[in-house]
Amino acid sequence: MPLDTEIQAALARAEKAALLARHEGAFWEGELELNASPSAQFVLTCALLTQGERYCSRETAWGVAQYLLESLAEGQGLKPYPGQKGNRSWTFDAALALRVIDLRWGWPTQSEKSRVEGVLEITKRFLREEAQKKPAPPLFRSTATFLGLWGVLSWNQVPKFPLAFLALPQETGIDLTAYWIRTVAIPMALLGSLSLAEVTAKEPPEARALQAEFGPLLGPERHPPTWRRLQQKAFESFQRFGSPRLLRAAAETRIAAFTESQGDIAGNPYAAFFSSLYWDRLRSPSSEQLTRLDRAMRAVREYAIIRSDLQKPSQWRLQTNLSTIWDTGFFLCAFPQKTPELQNAAQWLLTQQIRDREGDWARRAHALPAGFSFGRGHDHYPVTDCTALAILALVSQLGRQWLSSPEGWASARFLLAFQAENGGFAPYEKPRLRKPELWNQVFSIQDIPNQLFDRTKADVTGKVCEALALFRDHAELISEHADEHTDEHAHELAAQIRSALTRARAFLLHSRDEEGLWKGNYGVNRLYGTCFAVRGLRAIDREAQAEWARPAQEFFVSMQNPDGGWGELEDQSRCSSSAVQTAWALMGLSACKTDHSNATWHRASQRGIRYLLSTQNHQHGLWDEPRHLGIVFEKTVNFRYEFYPAYFPMIALREHLEAFDNSHPSPFNSQTLT
Repeated sequence: MPLDTEIQAALARAEKAALLARHEGAFWEGELELNASPSAQFVLTCALLTQGERYCSRETAWGVAQYLLESLAEGQGLKPYPGQKGNRSWTFDAALALRVIDLRWGWPTQSEKSRVEGVLEITKRFLREEAQKKPAPPLFRSTATFLGLWGVLSWNQVPKFPLAFLALPQETGIDLTAYWIRTVAIPMALLGSLSLAEVTAKEPPEARALQAEFGPLLGPERHPPTWRRLQQKAFESFQRFGSPRLLRAAAETRIAAFTESQGDIAGNPYAAFFSSLYWDRLRSPSSEQLTRLDRAMRAVREYAIIRSDLQKPSQWRLQTNLSTIWDTGFFLCAFPQKTPELQNAAQWLLTQQIRDREGDWARRAHALPAGFSFGRGHDHYPVTDCTALAILALVSQLGRQWLSSPEGWASARFLLAFQAENGGFAPYEKPRLRKPELWNQVFSIQDIPNQLFDRTKADVTGKVCEALALFRDHAELISEHADEHTDEHAHELAAQIRSALTRARAFLLHSRDEEGLWKGNYGVNRLYGTCFAVRGLRAIDREAQAEWARPAQEFFVSMQNPDGGWGELEDQSRCSSSAVQTAWALMGLSACKTDHSNATWHRASQRGIRYLLSTQNHQHGLWDEPRHLGIVFEKTVNFRYEFYPAYFPMIALREHLEAFDNSHPSPFNSQTLT
């Protein structure tokens, strides 16, 4: 069978399966799996809340337990993601949650209880070994907070954020940090402002048993360096400044400011956990505070994934976010045709543009709201590359005329407002610090080290450039037929876009490593970063330029495995092939293609295509991918996107089909849209 025919057959199978995977028949929303720690902390939170049974029933707790038991079964602690070493803090979360479930709800059968005891025994052995290390790995702040609330760790020993940080000027205080820091740090600061008496006034009945069982597993903590101890003393002194009542009121105002319309707090379950625990621990919480607690915890439950298997008990798993816009955008880009089903999804995506609400981002990026978030319902925190992806998706389904719509021009202006001084784009905000390394050391957070600030990123910038290039090319097309009635504002915006693309191009070229490649910030690793960087450069230059295409092509060819696929670990070393990473490599090779591409390019591309064709699961039409390939924070937070092995192979096959038949243009490649 000719190769192009095989590709078309594979795409037909994948498209059929993809349409069946739509959520509520309108959009796509795959599971965003981290690990079992968020589920464990959900149980710990609900068991601490006065009316926590509203959010965590016995059946829910048992479902979480099944997830925890599976995650701990190997006896090496709870891992950040498969293939990594067990993490001491997250293992504490999991073990503590299992024991709380045991003491609070019990187990359905004696055999289940015996299974739990066996897993807990090997888990405590891991924690004991970690405690005996010299030095022992420091506990995450979130884990230490839960240990303190349950009485396993003295509340006075729990590291806390001073509420007085809220009184600092924006240029030096909490507002400098990234949204994922401040939206959790402010609730944690509120919780940390509670006295020992306030914390222990509602101490759960299981606390003493937990303290006796887990207290000895803490071991001697690593002795911090002198400068860190002095810093902590300074923080403690700083905490005494200002009126506690006024500072708490200011913090609550900030929480209200980034509470989403459905009650979720900043699209972050951890912010909901710590805010709810603070409100619940108050001596006399107001009705408004209790209402916000209830809305936040109910919104968190919407993140749940329930997995049923006839061979195993059901699992209840908590995601840390919803990937709706991300998944829907890539799927719409993966389809070439315009069917009623896809038009319905595009119309749904249109409704997700945030036009009526300003979030914290407006403090730095001065623009009218017009972005798209990562998941549905998150109206405070639009993301630049999610906005860019939505633009590409809408153009693919609604046509170039959408670019001239008020919504289209507004989205372009919104993106332009986020360009940093160095020409790059960060995902959530317009960065203000050029060199935040010192700040990262001063305010070290063990959970996500060196991630205190939102930084410009090559893969994010590449996606934004693809979207902005569409506006530039469309404006030029319009100008060819311009008359005296042509909108002057459109000409002015087009000039701004051309200038922004020139600056972004310089940023991308400057941010390469010594081999002329790009590190992945949101995907593993240089396969992802180089793929989206060269796609952005191709959109800017309209064709591959040897300056950036040659090193990228050489990299993709050199990393190809004998089976024709690609695989890369987080440390940039080669590994066994992956359907998703093979798709990224093929998408990158597509951006490097010229009319005179050599035999090496064609051979590598065809071998990669053959790999995807041979690994497609014909039973369900898509590809299998167990790996956690979505980086958020290196070596700490990696996600497994359920739909990555669906739309990325589809996009890669679609783009390379162009090499054989130009009647099948890829909607994701901006060159076919102008």
